[in-house]
Amino acid sequence: MANMTSSVSASQVAGELASATFEEIPALVEHYREDPRQQVIKACERALKRHAKELAERERVNDMYELMHELGGDGVVVGVDEVGRGSVAGPLTVCAVCLPMEPRVWGINDSKKLTPARRELLSVKIAEVATAIGFCHIAPADIDDMGMARAIRAAVAGAVADTGLEPDCVLMDGNPLGAVSNERDVVKGRCQNRLYRRGVHYG
Repeated sequence: MANMTSSVSASQVAGELASATFEEIPALVEHYREDPRQQVIKACERALKRHAKELAERERVNDMYELMHELGGDGVVVGVDEVGRGSVAGPLTVCAVCLPMEPRVWGINDSKKLTPARRELLSVKIAEVATAIGFCHIAPADIDDMGMARAIRAAVAGAVADTGLEPDCVLMDGNPLGAVSNERDVVKGRCQNRLYRRGVHYG
């Protein structure tokens, strides 16, 4: 293999591996695995580490989609979450999103765990694939009049209504609020899912 790849400089190989997609890495590493040049060896090691990290991330995202299907079945599933709360931080804003099982949005995560640039990129991808997206804003003055608990329920109901859908399941990150029908606690569901998997693994 070394003779077959010697016409390509080590720096070119390293660049190819560094820019390879998740899907391309295994075949490229296999192609260059017998190349004795240290720069190529190191580049292959870095590519494999990157692939392993991405694989773990994709498994995490797959688990999220599987949980969504387990909680919502084959019906219309909408996820809701707050993106702002209270008169100090600004208006209360709730977003509702309906994502199909495919194509999957790799990298989707809690916004607090994402950089601003990553959030922007993912927001574009979500907008491209989402079946529907809805928003509801509650002004600080209205929050003061209604009270926070009532304002949150109103915002959730408004965001779900803004999608234009009639969901069979509404996933919430926390206890159901009674704002809309068919609310499910995704945190509780995630715990149940983990316990089920442990039972399958150890049983």
